[in-house]
Order: sequence, then structure tokens, then C-alpha cells
Amino acid sequence: MHEQLIYDARKTLAQKRVLLVAGGRSTERPSSLTTRDAILPFLRAMCLSVESIDIDDTPSLLEAISRNDFVLNVIYGKDGEDGTMQGFLEMLRAKYFGPGVLPSSIGMNKDLFTATLAGWGYSVPRGCLAANLAESAFQDAATTSFVLKPIDEGDSLGVKLLPNWAAARRAIGHIPHSDLYRWRLEEYIPGRSSTIALCRVGATLLVGDAIGFELPDGHQIYDTDLKLHLSSQSAKSIVLPSDRQSKIVDDVCKLYDRFRCKGLVRFDFMETGAAHYFIEMNTIPGFYPDSNAAISFDRMFTFPDLLALTIAEQC
Repeated sequence: MHEQLIYDARKTLAQKRVLLVAGGRSTERPSSLTTRDAILPFLRAMCLSVESIDIDDTPSLLEAISRNDFVLNVIYGKDGEDGTMQGFLEMLRAKYFGPGVLPSSIGMNKDLFTATLAGWGYSVPRGCLAANLAESAFQDAATTSFVLKPIDEGDSLGVKLLPNWAAARRAIGHIPHSDLYRWRLEEYIPGRSSTIALCRVGATLLVGDAIGFELPDGHQIYDTDLKLHLSSQSAKSIVLPSDRQSKIVDDVCKLYDRFRCKGLVRFDFMETGAAHYFIEMNTIPGFYPDSNAAISFDRMFTFPDLLALTIAEQC
């Protein structure tokens, strides 16, 4: 069905010099380097040339950008996914992978993202910054469990599930005062952790399957170990039923355009059966053969084809 798109993408990449930028200073540095190592063989088989560099070497980075046609940024978290790298590349007028400054900065900040979606009428978990706890209405009896998370980390790093209001207060009490604006407390939505990826290729918005994850015993949240396959147990991915797919797809297509996204983007949400609650938008999602974005597109594209399509579109 998409043979011509794939053919054109591979033809484009065969003429391009690609710079792969990885590493960075965030806590997600190891994940970034793992992604780099996983996709380098695919890129070398498709592109005219591929150069890899760590962001920490700024003078060499500038030189490398100048001698390549396209920057494939797989730096997760701070500096790579929050609009910083995007703004830097915009000033250099370099072509690069993923959305621009505004969607990147909003997507990286979970508190700002959920506030934006709530303002647009989408369902999101109720929440507040830890610094604003005294102003919240969480003390009501309707909220029985809470999630405490840093607003600017990925891979579910640092996320804590707290069973009641007292536990939430204690956990926040251990956060240094200077960091209270970096943590968000929100209601726990019982349901299935789910995800969906999409990307625009020319005039076509390609949308993967909405995928839900069945968690192994002992796991109540889709945590870092499960996401990165670090646990001896694993989460089983399933394609959500067709009656749920259509509404989710409609929502994410509108959000992709409303945020003026480019490239590959992944939306994470909690699926309750009757509704879905958006959790975050990943503008530089994990991108390797077993990643959630690849799983979402698994029934549509092989991983090398998906990689070619998403990169070539922005070259």
C-alpha cells in the first residue's frame, strides 16, 4: 500500500549525509546511546554516509552539522527533547529530525502539556505541581491513589505510585524545596497504559495502531524497567479494540496538527475502556526495533522502512 512512499524515502536517503547526535546530559543519556547503537547499522545501509557524535563536544558538533545534510537527534530529555537542540538547529538553519521548538518544549513539560490539553477539552489526569500542593483540591475522598512524577523526564524515570493522600504528602515532603516546581502530583487513573505513534509523510498522515500494555503481576504502572525491557518480566502489547481505535486516532491526528508537529511523535495515554486520558507527548520517542513507536507501526511497516520514511520526509 505504501510501496511508493518507501521507495521514494530510500532513494532520498541514498543521497544524504546524515549526522546522528546522541548522548546529552540528562538522566536518559544511557537510553540515547542505546538507541544510537541500535539504529546505526540501519542508517549505514540506507544513507550516503552516517556520522555519529556526542552532544557534549560542541565545537566538533558545529563542524559536523556543517558537513552533513541532516541531523538525526536522538537525545532524550534535557537539551535534546525540550526545544533547546531544536532552537540551536533552527538558528543554524539545519534540517533536523522531529518537531520544532514549541511542540518540543510543551511536550517535554508534563505539567504544561496536560494543562494545554485540559484547556482544549481533552481528558487528562487532574494534577498540580508539588509546589502548589496547598492550593489543590486533592484532599477530597474521590481520589484514592496518586502518581508523583518529574515533569521533565522520560522513560517513567522517578515515577512513584502512592496509595493515599498521606503517602503523597510524605513523598513531597522529601523533595528539596528548590525542586518542587519540577514535580507533578496527579490522580492515578486505573486502566491500561497505552500508546500510539504517528508521522506525516508528504500530504499523508500515517497513524500506527493504538497499543495497550498488559502488565505482569506486581506492576501497577508501566515503569522504567518494563519500558526498557530491564525486568525479567515483560509487558504484553495488544492492539486496542477497533471501537476504541477510531476515537483515539481522531484525537491524536488533531493534536499532531494543532501542535504543528513534524516527524515521528508518540502520544501516551491511559485507556479505561470508556475513555482515554492523555499523559504525555513524546516528540523524540524511543526509536529502535523494540521501541513503543515501532510496535505501534509494526503491522504497517518494518522497522527499517519506518526509519527511512520518518527521516527522509524531513531531509
